[in-house]
Order: sequence, then structure tokens, then C-alpha cells
Amino acid sequence: MGTYVDAPVSGGVPGADRGDLSFLLGAAQGKGEENVQDRIKTTALYMGSQSKLFYCGGLGFGLAAKICNNYLSCTILLATAEAMATGIKLGIDKHLLHQVIQNSTGQSFMADHVCPVPGVVPDAPSSHGYRLGFKAQMLQKDVGLGVDAANSVGIEPSIGAAALEVYKKVALDERCIDKDASVVYRFLGGPE
Repeated sequence: MGTYVDAPVSGGVPGADRGDLSFLLGAAQGKGEENVQDRIKTTALYMGSQSKLFYCGGLGFGLAAKICNNYLSCTILLATAEAMATGIKLGIDKHLLHQVIQNSTGQSFMADHVCPVPGVVPDAPSSHGYRLGFKAQMLQKDVGLGVDAANSVGIEPSIGAAALEVYKKVALDERCIDKDASVVYRFLGGPE
């Protein structure tokens, strides 16, 4: 008899290539079983580091943590795209606005590394024609899972619900299909 483990990862293909994926583990600890964390650690350390191995609790808790993280990162991406498009259209230089955000309370991984404005972050998908990193159509799925999870525990996901409506439209927009998720900036009408 084996031990069932849910072990979603975060960090995408770039994280796997660098060997720094986050592992979000959930497992039922049966009587007499050795520590699940120790058992999976050897394999996980090929693709991640000890500091990014998170035991989240019982079976399904790793997935729950992944859904919450994706919900947050997808809504932050939309907010970043909206803020950058607004600031640029108000006349602020895109590089200056990015620096302000990086060094102020709006700072986030999405703003720093996935900046949706072409030509701001050299390695970002937006600076390479929105080359595929995380498919735009997947935003609808991930935010939808977050909205469903929130609703299931009595939380009203107002930000997520609004983001979900935007991402449903992005998933159908010919300019966005099979592009990186940061193409939401283009969908919003951000200056390129």
C-alpha cells in the first residue's frame, strides 16, 4: 500500500530549468508511515531547494495552496497591466513607472519579472512578442478555480470575479490566443 501525495509546483518552465521550483505538498500521514516530507525530499530537490519545499497539511492541501497562489498571481498580473497602461496613457515614461512600482508598495514578482509592457523588462515575454510562457487561456482556468474555492468557504471573491470576466474575454481574443498571459496588457489597450 502506498501513500498518496499531492505535490503541485510553482515556478513554471523557467523555475524547472533553474532548479528552483516551489513544491506544495499535501499528504495523509498514515499510522506507522515514515515522514512523507523526507520521502519526497530526495526527488523534489532535483527540481527545487529545501527552502521551497512546503508541507501544507493533509491530502489536497498542496493543491489548495497552489490554487490560492495562482489566484493571487493572476489578479496581480491584471492589476499590473491596468496600472501600467493607465500610467503610460497619462504620460508617465514606461521605464520610470516600472521603477516607481518596483520600489514602492506596488512591487510584486509580476511587476518585476513578468512586466506586461513591451521593452521594459528585457527577458519578459512582453519584450519578445508575448512569446509563450504561461498561456493566456489558462488565466481563466486558474482564476476560476480560485473564485470557486473562495465561494466554497464563504469568501466573496470580488477581485477574482472581476478578473475572471476580463480573462474570459482574453481567452477568446484573437490577439491574445496562444500568447503569454501578460498579453492582457494588449487586450486592455496598453500602448506598445
